[in-house]
Amino acid sequence: MTESEFGRDTIVLLFELRITPLSLRRSLALGLTLVAGVLLSAMLTLGVVILKAGEAQTLAHAEKISAEIGRVSEQIRLNSPADLGNSRLDVRTFMIRSQLAQAKSSIIVIGDSITEAALFPSSLCGHTIINAGIGGMSVPSYLAIAKQLLPDEPAALVVIALGTNDSAKTIPKSPTIEAGYTQLLDLIRQHSAKILLAGIPPLDMKGELATSYFDQGAAASNDAIIRKIAAANKLDFIDLRNDVRGDNQTIDGIHLNAAGYNQWRGALLSHIRSSLGCTEAGAN
Repeated sequence: MTESEFGRDTIVLLFELRITPLSLRRSLALGLTLVAGVLLSAMLTLGVVILKAGEAQTLAHAEKISAEIGRVSEQIRLNSPADLGNSRLDVRTFMIRSQLAQAKSSIIVIGDSITEAALFPSSLCGHTIINAGIGGMSVPSYLAIAKQLLPDEPAALVVIALGTNDSAKTIPKSPTIEAGYTQLLDLIRQHSAKILLAGIPPLDMKGELATSYFDQGAAASNDAIIRKIAAANKLDFIDLRNDVRGDNQTIDGIHLNAAGYNQWRGALLSHIRSSLGCTEAGAN
């Protein structure tokens, strides 16, 4: 295979897998882990061949090979072959379902990596907060797993904080997120009477990730669509483009830093308290 053919096939594979920009780095890391696993297997095979061939290999050399294999294993953190089969999405959804099963009448915040990385207080207004953010999620991808993820037990309130990954340059401009977002909203209504819709946080186009992978116009359009859906359904809209202000609020133009999260989290918690009719101050 030529270098150009390899590059073309790699691009096609990424498109078919629909890997979003926010999950691309994790996907590449998983790919490198798989390659390291193959190399590790090759090293093990080579060690067996050398020993079986009865060539002039000393015990000290064999021990050196074993030590090198152990070092590589430790570096890529492979404890067993089963580790290579772990899917991050499977693990993350399992953890969310487990936490939801332990909490009754919880506050659920669904979203992408911006939500997943957020640090929430353990509870607010007497309800456990469940962080159901999953890195790399878009509106269609969360819709695809929401039915199996959401609990049978009614939630006190659900916040939908999606739309950033739907604003990537690789996402077609048509159809818009409106149909998928409305379907997701209809599904969540079966699990909670109180729902808040969060807009898309501002993109800092000076950041490398934002500049390379995201479309500012698409983000503004998607934010307006979410606002429109909220108004049409008489739901509270969290205007994060207004609530998260100032320069240097992100680490890469998309993902928030500590200062950005103080504003983002503060806006969500304020709207949650208002929706639940609760005056508890809580931590921002």
